[in-house]
Amino acid sequence: MEKLVRDNIPKIIEQNGETPNYRVSKDEEYEEFLIEKLIEETNEFMEDKSEKEFIDILEVLDEISDYMNFDLESIKDLKEDKSSKRGKFKKRFILEMNDTESIIEKSKNFFIETVKKHKTDPYGLLNHVYEVEKWALKFIKKYPEIDSEVLLVSAWLHDIGHYPLQEIDHAITGEKIAKEFLTKNNYPSEKIAKVLHCIRCHRNKDVKPKTIEARALIFCDSASHMTDHMYLNVLRDNTAKDRNYSAKDKLIRDYNDLDLFPEMKEGLTGLYHGWLKLIEEYEKILE
Repeated sequence: MEKLVRDNIPKIIEQNGETPNYRVSKDEEYEEFLIEKLIEETNEFMEDKSEKEFIDILEVLDEISDYMNFDLESIKDLKEDKSSKRGKFKKRFILEMNDTESIIEKSKNFFIETVKKHKTDPYGLLNHVYEVEKWALKFIKKYPEIDSEVLLVSAWLHDIGHYPLQEIDHAITGEKIAKEFLTKNNYPSEKIAKVLHCIRCHRNKDVKPKTIEARALIFCDSASHMTDHMYLNVLRDNTAKDRNYSAKDKLIRDYNDLDLFPEMKEGLTGLYHGWLKLIEEYEKILE
């Protein structure tokens, strides 16, 4: 374990009869060590709440200011401007915040812990869902009418039905698991319904997507396969329970799903043809 220390600490260690094991931080890593030091000192202040610990925080902030070449006069002006527009903290107002970030984070942690609990991830879903999240964030940026909370919660829960591994369709199982989880976390019933719809129809043709969030999740799920290594996994292993299809079949199905957003599909056409060629060449080797 390494951490940033003050300049005289190695000398003090030597004076105590010990040999310090230290090095000089590289430029590209120093910022990260400074941030870690700030967190360390802040945590110590939260425990002690003394002037001494408060001064330690100020010392780290001074070093960050020097390292990043902040102009103190400019900082002073920005501080005054911000205070004039938004006020300070003299009135001690406490604002009740919505739980948007919290439920997304809870959904993410619930999915990750569920996978870890089963001690196996044969479908590589941890990597997959992170990739789906990246695509969801692209959609949120491009389509402001999308309910970002519903889409991101759906992204993290859409494959939860794979665990435990079973024969029942994972979208159907996932709908039940997600409902129980979201209800337990007091998520609004109207939003639960939207998330469950996204999960239920993301891989089932018997339920058509009725919302932009549901259509977006289908697109993100399929697009994530194309920007990850899903098809290589299928090529190498067709023995998993729900892999009774070829990599080429899966690619074509995923590409067809992109019709839901033609303007977004266009950017993936080249990648589709690249995967198609790679799969065909790979299958020749396996023959």
